[in-house]
Amino acid sequence: MFLFTFQRDPDYGDFFDALVQEHGSRMFSAACELLESRGRPNREDARDIVQDTLIKVYKNISRFYDLDREEIIPLLVIYTRNTAKDFIKRKSNRLHLPLFTVLDDEEEELPVADTAPLPEEVIIRQETVDRTAAAIDSLPETQRHAVLLKYRYGYTDREIAKILCISESAVSSRLNRARESLKKLLKGEES
Repeated sequence: MFLFTFQRDPDYGDFFDALVQEHGSRMFSAACELLESRGRPNREDARDIVQDTLIKVYKNISRFYDLDREEIIPLLVIYTRNTAKDFIKRKSNRLHLPLFTVLDDEEEELPVADTAPLPEEVIIRQETVDRTAAAIDSLPETQRHAVLLKYRYGYTDREIAKILCISESAVSSRLNRARESLKKLLKGEES
C-alpha cells in the first residue's frame, strides 16, 4: 500500500516494518477521518498523508523504539493528524484564480497582491513559536501529550481520554497544570 524510496536502517528496519503492519490501517483511518471532517474526503490524499507520516516516523524511529505499544499509538495519531493538517493547509493555500484574463481578444495579466508577511513578522512569529515549542517540550510527558492532542491537533477532552486511556477529569487536570506551567515558563523568559 505504501512505497518507500529512502534507505532503510538495519537496526530499526524490522521494528519499522512491524509498526507499519500493526498501525498503518489505523493511521490511514485517522487521515481519512480528518480529511472527511474538513470536507475533503479523498482516499488518495489519505494515502499521501500516511506516506508522508511514515517517512517522518522513519526519520524519528529511535523515538518510537523504546516506547510501549500504549505510548506508540497516541504518538502515531499525533504524527498523522499533524501531517494531515499540514497537507490540508497546503492544499487550501493554493491560489485557484487565473493569473491571466482575456479582454477584447488580448491577454492581460491580473494583479496579484503580495500577501507574504514582512521579514520582521516572520522572525517574530518564529521566535514565538520556538519559545512556545521549547516550553511545551519541557513539560512532563503526561502534560505534554495532553497539550499537543488538545491544542495542536484539535482533539476534544473525551477523545484525548480515549487515546491516552485515562478519564476526562484526568485530561482536564493535566491540561490545567500544563497551562499554569506554560504561563510561568513563558513569563519567566520575558523577564
